[in-house]
Amino acid sequence: MARKLLLVAAAAALCLALAVPAARGQPAAAAPAPKAAAGPPNVTAILEKGGSYTTFIRLMKSTQQDTQLNSQLNGTSTGFTLFAPTDSAFSNLKPGTLNSLSAQDQVSLVQAHIVPKYYSMDAFDTASNPVRTQASGADGPYTLNITATSTNQVNVSTGVVTTILGNTLRSDMPIAVYSVDKVLLPYALFGPKPPPSPPPAAGAAKKSPSKGDSSASAEAPAGAGDKPAGAAPAGARVAGWGLAALVAAACKTPSSPTPKTPSKATPAAPGPAAAAADGPAPTNVTAVLEKSGKYTTFLRLLHESRVDTQINSQLMDSYNGLTMFAPTDAAFAALKPGTLNSLSSQDQIQLMLYCVLPRFYSLAMLSTLSGPVNTQASGADGPYKYRIKPSNNNVNISTGVNWALLSTVVSKDFPLAVYSVDKVPLPTELFGPKPPTPAPAPAPAPSKSKSKKHKKGIAEPPVADDASADDTTTKKAAAAVGAGVSRWVAAVGVVAGAVLAGGVF
Repeated sequence: MARKLLLVAAAAALCLALAVPAARGQPAAAAPAPKAAAGPPNVTAILEKGGSYTTFIRLMKSTQQDTQLNSQLNGTSTGFTLFAPTDSAFSNLKPGTLNSLSAQDQVSLVQAHIVPKYYSMDAFDTASNPVRTQASGADGPYTLNITATSTNQVNVSTGVVTTILGNTLRSDMPIAVYSVDKVLLPYALFGPKPPPSPPPAAGAAKKSPSKGDSSASAEAPAGAGDKPAGAAPAGARVAGWGLAALVAAACKTPSSPTPKTPSKATPAAPGPAAAAADGPAPTNVTAVLEKSGKYTTFLRLLHESRVDTQINSQLMDSYNGLTMFAPTDAAFAALKPGTLNSLSSQDQIQLMLYCVLPRFYSLAMLSTLSGPVNTQASGADGPYKYRIKPSNNNVNISTGVNWALLSTVVSKDFPLAVYSVDKVPLPTELFGPKPPTPAPAPAPAPSKSKSKKHKKGIAEPPVADDASADDTTTKKAAAAVGAGVSRWVAAVGVVAGAVLAGGVF
């Protein structure tokens, strides 16, 4: 008996132990492992999901910066950060602001919202100002000042406007997207313009330089004797909004004015370019190609598609560098007539981006590559690729449609390597065989006549052509009424005839 009671108690204890978790609620299930991304992120899809960035999406598409940014996301190791102005931010602009910009300035406006480096919200604490953007102009890259406060607030300033980062639309490598409630107007486009130079006084006689001073007078900048040595050159503009440069200029102690007639021993004052140059000039892909003189068609296409601006912006702040395959004018002349005109503007952009690899490769590095190599062009199935194979002391590149030989090294200095190719690389995605056209659907069988031969002994209901059942019923009722009226009229006629025959009247 005691043994039975002991077994019952043990069973009850086991049931209680199993019931307690159920009473308290089941433990939370382990979070599922993150799914592998189906492909590189699409910036348009990210903004469309946010729901209030219609104007910015339209501007990105009209300047084709959405395609270029998506292409860059395919092969980046440093990532990107995008500041996306809301629709209300654009509504708050002065009317006509966007329409007053040229097509090139609209490209620069969009690129001024893109930083060629991934920043999480925490990483802004250590951002080194000024932060470069993808946009650039004659005076260098457009920049931003980004500061994080102790209250986890991040401020972004262009020198023209200042705003606070809003919602985080995406914060996963390779791109972070943050909402801003103001359009980031670049200082280079919307900052104060220098006053126009006053016209020369009428009848002012030019002083001839004194003998022996011709070299000093030719090298000194105009008006150097009227300015303190610490003053900025006339018309000079600082990259970005240049607050540090303005403060530094203001803090300099002006030296004594330059004498009007310098002696032979006095060194010539340095020109504005020499004074402003504190490092090597940034690499410019247009200048590299123009120097050779045999890439006129390629340069024209780069400019028309605005890919040249994009490449120069990347070169401003590139950690990996770029490699370009430049087809010669003879390579374009050898194409089948109408090849370029058959491409849409979007496909022409992809053709140009296909000539760019998102990394610097020396000739020796290219000789060691194996397998497919990504380019900056991309489509629905991912980045367009090359097959690169060494050939004796040279390199062949294969597109799947044609192959080209690297013939000349145009530039070999980081961050840009440029190699001349004797054929225009034609990507498979644009020039490869198209899938067969599906066979047309068979023609429908001719409809059978509505009149049917009735089988003997089988009654079939009549088929209504156009009239509905209600119409048929109405017609039958009308026919019945008409028949009744006819019978009544006939009867009245008979009675009347009989009365007349009887001589009632």
